[in-house]
Amino acid sequence: MTLTANIPGMAKILQETHFPHIYIGNPGSNSLLSWIDTNNGLAGQFAAQHMLRCHYEKVAFIAESRENRISMQRLNGFLGGMYDYGYRILDAYIRHTNSTREDAYLQTSQVLSLPEPPRAIICENSSLALGAMKAIQESGLKVPEEIAFLTFDSYPYATLIDPTPTIIDIDVYDLGIQAAVMLLRKLQNPSLLVQSYTTLPVLKQGETTQVNI
Repeated sequence: MTLTANIPGMAKILQETHFPHIYIGNPGSNSLLSWIDTNNGLAGQFAAQHMLRCHYEKVAFIAESRENRISMQRLNGFLGGMYDYGYRILDAYIRHTNSTREDAYLQTSQVLSLPEPPRAIICENSSLALGAMKAIQESGLKVPEEIAFLTFDSYPYATLIDPTPTIIDIDVYDLGIQAAVMLLRKLQNPSLLVQSYTTLPVLKQGETTQVNI
């Protein structure tokens, strides 16, 4: 079994040798690789739906760089989800970082200092969430009473965040099961063409958001 990385030429080698494989991630519409991925756009929509269920309409989004495909899919899913319910996120609430905790801390500090700060903050991954939560704690705001917080991905840093964050997570268990099923199917029938599977994200309710009835 081989899980491929995004290395130039790897796809060509696998195809020419007919080597059984599963690519973790979406290699693109023109690829002939078999692959498995999670629906990051839907994950962003789940985040929007949860924010609105909790009555948080003013939401900031701390993202990776604009070149990061996963980050942009999650951001666009979130923005689209908010827009579907009639809410437009201010440009000042959307913050792109250089993918470091330090920049996430800086961007979060700046957004909290706006004349009209957000009621909630979403982080694109748990690494950025560490920096964002540090800025929130230093602001003196109470979580979730005064500022709510949500992050994508429990791995690898979400367990270090206090209070326990609400998370939109990848179902890695299902991801692993489906990858194994696809690979076994390919081994049993090598003539199978491209296989693909998309897992669904899951919401893990934590202590950083609350439903306001």
